[in-house]
Amino acid sequence: MITMNHSEVEELCSRAIQIRMPKDADVKTLDQLFTKRNLISLSILYNEIQRLEESEIKDESQKT
Repeated sequence: MITMNHSEVEELCSRAIQIRMPKDADVKTLDQLFTKRNLISLSILYNEIQRLEESEIKDESQKT
């Protein structure tokens, strides 16, 4: 299980706030589409995927 302290959570959420949506979108920034918990989960998932080496990805795709 991955644990995060309060400052790490705030940093992740602040990054999402900085992402602007297109002018015709219903919201102004990405964080308005998700709850704080969703943003944290998505960020953890994204960072873990980025850490995988290409060979690990190939190994997993061959199993399915």
